[in-house]
Amino acid sequence: MHNSAPALTKKQAAVLSFLFGKVDLGAGVDTLNLRLQGDFSGRFVAAHSKFEDGLTIVFTLPTYGDSVFFGLAQRSSMETASVLANLEDYERTTSALRVGEAITLPTQDGTNPHLHAVLLLPAATLVVLNSIPYRAKINESEINFALAAPLSVEEYEYRTLHGHDSLMDRFQSEGKELVIAWQSGMFILVSDARSFPYCKVVRIGSFADRQYDIGL
Repeated sequence: MHNSAPALTKKQAAVLSFLFGKVDLGAGVDTLNLRLQGDFSGRFVAAHSKFEDGLTIVFTLPTYGDSVFFGLAQRSSMETASVLANLEDYERTTSALRVGEAITLPTQDGTNPHLHAVLLLPAATLVVLNSIPYRAKINESEINFALAAPLSVEEYEYRTLHGHDSLMDRFQSEGKELVIAWQSGMFILVSDARSFPYCKVVRIGSFADRQYDIGL
């Protein structure tokens, strides 16, 4: 995996300019150049920007498709960028992903029970991204935007059995929130922040007052 700053394509530069017009990207943006494990030798490009409290937003700049995937990092932007690059690689080899889909992660070793798969949510689920639409026409491309939120094994299995809408209803009824637990460096979904008594917990989004009409 390589992390030197890449030269952006015209499309990537246009997407980044669009995001600068929608989101206060803090002190600025740095870019990463990634190569995933496997036979494919192509490179993926991600960007990251640090906000208050050490929160870092990481997002892909599309190389092989028309999607921008957002994620969060506290310790390693590269690790989060690798997860997001795997989503773009999935699109490269199969079909476009949409909000509401859940994708298992190919490299998880079971050491983090909160991260078995990612669930694609509207980017605006995250408070700092509340001005990002589902999709936008940028130059000649229709670009889709999604937030990659972590799912545990149990949550992923529940969604498989009962469907996306049922999982969203469950999250709302449980008062589920998106939080960063600083001590562990995890971006997770929790229904009770008291689960982390020794961590600084910052709430970054909620399901309580949102309706997700994703057409599934």
